[in-house]
Amino acid sequence: MTKKNDVQSRAKEEEFKGKPVLGLYRNEGDKYPLKFGLAKAGLILANMEAIKTFCAKHEKQEVPATA
Repeated sequence: MTKKNDVQSRAKEEEFKGKPVLGLYRNEGDKYPLKFGLAKAGLILANMEAIKTFCAKHEKQEVPATA
């Protein structure tokens, strides 16, 4: 889960195979940003309340370290 105080995160509009995508970067050196197009952006917007509820429910859980 992204930390709430992560002020370096940013969104960048890009292109993939001639179509617009949005890349969400945790920081400047993020190797694996979250990228999605218009269809998934619409799904996210349509389910924003469910996403907020999910984050609130799990925000206090520790995220395991990756190798």
